[in-house]
Amino acid sequence: LPSFILGTALGLVPFTLVYCYVGSAGRQVLSGGLRNPAMLGLTLAGLATTTALTVKINGVASKALEAAQA
Repeated sequence: LPSFILGTALGLVPFTLVYCYVGSAGRQVLSGGLRNPAMLGLTLAGLATTTALTVKINGVASKALEAAQA
C-alpha cells in the first residue's frame, strides 16, 4: 500500500503543476496583467515548456511501467 500511495502521488504531481500553471497564466492574461509583450512571451514560453516536459515525463514513465510489467 505505501508504494501505491507514493506512486500515485508522484504520478499526479506533473499534471497538477501544469493545471496550476495554466490557471495562474490564464488569470494573469484575463486580468490584463500581461500587457508587457516580453512578459506575455515569457509566460507562453513557460507554459509551452511545462506542457512539453510533462508530456515527456509521462512517456518515460509509461515506458518504464511497461518494461517493469514485461
